[in-house]
Amino acid sequence: MPARHWSELGSADRAQVLGSALLYGRTPAVSGVPIRGHYHVVAIANAPETKASTRKPPAAELPAEPQRRIRSRLTERYGDAAVVNLDSSGGTILLPSRGEPQLPGGLTAELAWVAEAPISAAAVHSSAAAIPRAVALARDLLDIVVRLGYAPDLYTLGDLTVEYQLTRTGPATGSLIAPVEALLETPDLIDTLQSHVAANFDRRKTATTLGVHRNTVDYRLRRIKDLTGLDPHNNSDLLRLQSALITYTYHRRSPVPNT
Repeated sequence: MPARHWSELGSADRAQVLGSALLYGRTPAVSGVPIRGHYHVVAIANAPETKASTRKPPAAELPAEPQRRIRSRLTERYGDAAVVNLDSSGGTILLPSRGEPQLPGGLTAELAWVAEAPISAAAVHSSAAAIPRAVALARDLLDIVVRLGYAPDLYTLGDLTVEYQLTRTGPATGSLIAPVEALLETPDLIDTLQSHVAANFDRRKTATTLGVHRNTVDYRLRRIKDLTGLDPHNNSDLLRLQSALITYTYHRRSPVPNT
């Protein structure tokens, strides 16, 4: 049977052909498929509402209607060249690029506005041939964002370089987590350390976030020093505690589903 041409397909079939060719690195089953040289690979998830805590963030779903609105908006902007692969847990979007590594400004805010829900996203710029690897990296980055409870936004590897390295399992993982394990019987201390890091080590902001007096924050930071042997007021020790916290939180929470 002769191969069908791109123009003979309906819009749904076009999306399926283009998505299969790009996401899985396959040769298109029809001729005339407009594959671009470069794409922005964007993994997205409906951002769960969470706070600095050791508790697992609640599951968040992207209902069918927001999915439809996102597809419609991206089709308006990019036509058949965009690939939108979404389900209730989020998904992957491929947007054509002219070779520029930067995504169009305001994309995440626009998707959140269309979906009427906060959106977390991770983006990787890739050649068409390398898209399967770029998808894996974008999903890894999104997994970090969601597990660590970062604010809904668009993140790249440049934003998450430290977190990416710290969350790769290896011989040092146990040693990295060890300081936090000394705090497990006192959850308030872990919450205080998380809030203190999120507040850029500002005691006043930490106290406001936790709803406690600054003296309480000081007392808890002293207790952290007593239990871990690491002083949160010392820059070197604080970096060690922050690394332990990132590694511990990431491995404690469930991964984002692959879609």
